[in-house]
Amino acid sequence: MNSTDANPTQAFVTPSPSPTTQSSSQSGSEGSILFWDTNAREFFLGNPDGTGMRTILANPEFSGVSLSPQGDKLAYWFNGFIFAQSVESGETQQINQEPIGSRQSGKITWSPDGQNVAFDCILADLEHSDLCVMNLASGEYWPLTDFHQEGTNGISLGSWSRDGNWITFVHEHFPEQGFAEGVLQIIEISSGEIRSLFDERDFPEISYVAHAAFSPDGKTILFQASINDVPEIFSLDISSGEVAQVTEASNQYGISWPVWNPSGQGFFASTAFKREDGEIQLRPTLFSLNGEAIWESSNMNGWIVAWTE
Repeated sequence: MNSTDANPTQAFVTPSPSPTTQSSSQSGSEGSILFWDTNAREFFLGNPDGTGMRTILANPEFSGVSLSPQGDKLAYWFNGFIFAQSVESGETQQINQEPIGSRQSGKITWSPDGQNVAFDCILADLEHSDLCVMNLASGEYWPLTDFHQEGTNGISLGSWSRDGNWITFVHEHFPEQGFAEGVLQIIEISSGEIRSLFDERDFPEISYVAHAAFSPDGKTILFQASINDVPEIFSLDISSGEVAQVTEASNQYGISWPVWNPSGQGFFASTAFKREDGEIQLRPTLFSLNGEAIWESSNMNGWIVAWTE
């Protein structure tokens, strides 16, 4: 694969003031959200304001569950196979006829036209993954990366750009000791060109880069990373390379799992709190682009997986 460093020098911007909670009436209600409830261990589909929630998938053994951009199908892993399921009828189709890789793979993300999915794939009897794409009509799949050949690297999948040309992911480098170190990259699907946009190894206070997501206009990437061991949401301007901390958590448990509003005017992320019983609750929170908390759920525990128009 071709690889380039798009922005060898980067600016790091400090966060805006701590967000304040506002009325839920400002949250908007456009589209639908797919929500994972860690208490019920079920996936729910409903409105962005938390109303109208209904169970859509209740098997906790499924992994990589994702919602198509059209909001009409789910895709998920089960025992090495990818399945597509109709949201309305529940009809399920097994896509690939032979299991993929040596163990269960990870995240799935849909192409904008709903014809293909990208996923973390384990192509060899190794611990590390590559990026693959599968056509849902034929079940044919092919790798876009070959990081497993290096023996110590893998990927953490992000999202597909709305124009269908790029996929974002974190290229994970595993040192001999310690945790994976991430490089935020994008790959052009047609050419295989890889652009490196952010390398956490250049920022000693940053770690655990994950969950990268293209903005609807393709100009910005939101991602999760820990700053001084507290998870926060960051933005990266693809053109300039400028990285900014968007959120500022009120405690050491942080904010994670960014998902864009389909309009590009804000995003969901989960704010973590410690309850009186000592358990951590993840409250889906709607943020503005400057990190202001617009609306926060008090009775949901989990994270938003997808937000469709």
